[in-house]
Amino acid sequence: MLTRLGLYRLYWRMARAFGVHFPPHPYEDVLQGIVASFTRWLDIGCGTEVLNSWRMEQELVLVQRAKRITGIDPYLPSLRLHRSVKQRVCGSVSDLPFEDSGFDLVTASMVVEHLDAPLAQFREVARVLEPGGRFVFFTPNARGYTVRLIRLVPERLKATISRVLEGRPPEDLFPTHYRANTEPAIRAFAAEAGLEVVEVRYVLSPAAFSMVPPLAAVELCFMRLLMRPSFAKLRPRLVAILRKPD
Repeated sequence: MLTRLGLYRLYWRMARAFGVHFPPHPYEDVLQGIVASFTRWLDIGCGTEVLNSWRMEQELVLVQRAKRITGIDPYLPSLRLHRSVKQRVCGSVSDLPFEDSGFDLVTASMVVEHLDAPLAQFREVARVLEPGGRFVFFTPNARGYTVRLIRLVPERLKATISRVLEGRPPEDLFPTHYRANTEPAIRAFAAEAGLEVVEVRYVLSPAAFSMVPPLAAVELCFMRLLMRPSFAKLRPRLVAILRKPD
């Protein structure tokens, strides 16, 4: 019987065989081009890490490059387990406990889908950003195929499916709203919050069904289609770069 690690290895062999290529670290790559020695950085919904768990070495280098980094998350158990950010605050994006214009970079990884009042929350981000500062976030694309499938799943089954496909415990699941998870919605909320949209990138991510090889094969066939620019807006993830005008 294959372990989760064995199934992942099988999946990556399948992806190579199907000719499916993923951008290795799209969110991280954006941050690598922004974070500098003068950066005052706020990571919203920081959880236990800034990047993915297998990118810890790169995360430490990136965090240490900034002048200052603060993490905020409403879930105290995750904050206590955070591995790289030393200055951590238990709090909400709806009421950020920071002064106006105190940061020149605000980030959020897999957080925006959980926002229940994105206009008010984008305004809070704009308030704590200095003029010229940027808000960068990585989030599911509500028009992508994975979110469309998730919305078909009954709530009572989501915890079980997440545990099987992603290995996530029930306590690591939070309500999702997807209210700012399309490019038109992002542009509308940004404009009302006083932010400019610099760029919205549509990116592929590893198969949702990587733990179920027969379904992974079907998904990889579809991903080959999504590699074409004309189908980019159906890709499962977004990286958005917003800016507060000078």
